[in-house]
Amino acid sequence: LLFGRSPRLGIQGATLGNFASFSDYWGYRDVFAQEDVRILRAAAQHSGLGTAIDVGANIGLVSLLLASLGYDKIYSFEPVPHTYERLLKNLHLNSALTDRCTPIRQALGKVTGKIDFAVFPKSCGQSKIYSPDCDDDSSVQRMRVPVETLDGFCEAQSIPEISFLKVDVEGHEPDVLS
Repeated sequence: LLFGRSPRLGIQGATLGNFASFSDYWGYRDVFAQEDVRILRAAAQHSGLGTAIDVGANIGLVSLLLASLGYDKIYSFEPVPHTYERLLKNLHLNSALTDRCTPIRQALGKVTGKIDFAVFPKSCGQSKIYSPDCDDDSSVQRMRVPVETLDGFCEAQSIPEISFLKVDVEGHEPDVLS
């Protein structure tokens, strides 16, 4: 916290705040280079700006960038409760963009139901589907989270086509795409 409030970061017309710590802010500050923004802008020009899905939305950086680029609808998946709350706060900071973003507190994977999730309290970006190697870190918290398949979600929401798909789920990308 800086002077009693979380610092804010402006990227491509979106504001990001609600960082877990000042070092978290510095980490996000360098996450998206200008080249990354150019790539997202080029993808937006070629995709039709329809529906975008952000799997592993974390605190909303990519979701807000996609909204600022003009995508009609963005679904932001973040299953970890305290990270999801930070995502909601960042959407609130960007009231002109929030009508395009729908936050969803669940994971996407290869099954529907509930799965064990490993939460790393000191680094929310490392949270992932639980695996035995997670026990190597004594700070890891294990919790059950809802999970849906990407196909099942798209069918339930009547989404015929995804214009842009971002998947960042700490090594479990094949599960989301299966």
